[in-house]
Amino acid sequence: MVLLLTEKLPALREGIQRISDGQKITANEFMSLYTVVYNLSCQNDPHDYSKQLYEEYTAQLNTYAHDVVLRHLKQFEHDGETLLVEAIQSFKKFDTFATWIQRIFGYLDRHFVETTRSPNLADVSKNIFETQIYAWAKAVIVEFVVHLATKEREGQQIPDRLIADALKYVGKDSAEALKSAAVSFYDTRSVTWIAQMPRLDYIAKVYQCLDFEKSRNPAIMEVVDQFLTKPYINNILEPVDELFQNMPGNAEHIHRLYYILARVNALAPLTERFHGIISKVVVSTSEEIMDFHDKCISDIVLYFSGDSEFHKQMRNVFNTICQGKAGDFATFCDTVLRKKQSMESFERILKLVAYVQDKDIFAELYRKKLARRLLFDKELDDDQERQALSLLKTQFGSQFVMNMEGMLNDIQMSREKSITMDKMHIHVRILLTEGYNFKFY
Repeated sequence: MVLLLTEKLPALREGIQRISDGQKITANEFMSLYTVVYNLSCQNDPHDYSKQLYEEYTAQLNTYAHDVVLRHLKQFEHDGETLLVEAIQSFKKFDTFATWIQRIFGYLDRHFVETTRSPNLADVSKNIFETQIYAWAKAVIVEFVVHLATKEREGQQIPDRLIADALKYVGKDSAEALKSAAVSFYDTRSVTWIAQMPRLDYIAKVYQCLDFEKSRNPAIMEVVDQFLTKPYINNILEPVDELFQNMPGNAEHIHRLYYILARVNALAPLTERFHGIISKVVVSTSEEIMDFHDKCISDIVLYFSGDSEFHKQMRNVFNTICQGKAGDFATFCDTVLRKKQSMESFERILKLVAYVQDKDIFAELYRKKLARRLLFDKELDDDQERQALSLLKTQFGSQFVMNMEGMLNDIQMSREKSITMDKMHIHVRILLTEGYNFKFY
């Protein structure tokens, strides 16, 4: 049965008109419209109506652009704010309408577009929007977006998300205008703010401006850096010594200061002061060093967002603190394992062993203490010992613990060889590993 375009087109147009009027269509209604397009496109010539349907699709978009969108927007041509609000809503409605009819005519992309190399349906929709709707409204919208952005920087209230929604459509075309307006605003305000505000208030103001621009248009954050931070770095650094004297009480100020300076690669004064403070702390026992190490890591996260430059300064300090401590750290490990303490303490001390240059000394001392535990500790916890060796292997490599693993295996084999004779239990120690090759006195 041959289907004629003249017979099916009225029903197709009626369905599209309902979508244009903002009415919802059911899934069955959608499938009925899609099927019409499909059937009319699958017939043999001269009844293949793919070209006519492609033209109908384009005509429907043109009609909607002119008769619905532009006719509505031209009512507000001389009212910038209302035009902006209405334009955003109209743009969204056009997107919705275009999406629906792209689906209805979707078979043309696979059939007609591919064979004729015509623009696909999405490109046709985009072209009509850009050349007929957006081109007409662009100048007014860009101008008013810039105006609203300046008003918001000045602290005036504007409708929520109005600028953000507008930038989805005019972002590229408004970029230079928005940047120029931001330059003018911050260039003028910076001189007044730095002269009149206390330093901590100025730092808070710069942080606030960065946060504001990040939430609206992140590209403008560079303007804040250029006009509020870079010319006044020395001024911004004035309260640093005072802030670092009471870091817990100034956590918010220090974090703001770090954030501002990190953006312009000016952290050296902060890292130097941090190094100076932690290098003056006196710690001696393994417990004190561990607690101090944990505190330094916590402070770097709290104040400096875990910045690697501050970790570098911390490593320099602990490289000094931990030299000559191989014996203390080995003894601490031995105490944890003999007393069956939490392995959390073992993991913490290993972080300090990483700073020790003479790790061979630590390994030798650890091996000797392991041998004593294996030979003389009647309540030895094999699982804990193997967990400890696993942690050592993870941090320092398999070569570091090879002999020690062999020592554990010797003890396990020895238990299997223990025998009972005449009610006497004979314990056999088979020590094959070189790890036991040392004197106990």
